[in-house]
Amino acid sequence: MKNPIYNKPPIIDIPRNKFFPPEVQLQRLRAVVEGELTDRQREIFESYYYEGKTMQELAELYGVNKSSIHTTIYRAIRRIERCLKY
Repeated sequence: MKNPIYNKPPIIDIPRNKFFPPEVQLQRLRAVVEGELTDRQREIFESYYYEGKTMQELAELYGVNKSSIHTTIYRAIRRIERCLKY
């Protein structure tokens, strides 16, 4: 399933929790992004998913390889998934 806004994969691929309404799930996601990610992970994650910047643009902005940006986003997503599991 693609994200129609930026034609990117969904942020996280966790089955919808039938115990929480979508508003609560979104609120939990925001809390994890703000409270659990490092500053760098949060900045890159938000730039990629919310602002629609490409990995190449972020790599140039931060002066690193594109693979470093990919790894940072991957680790941020894994951390979000771990936090939202419970």
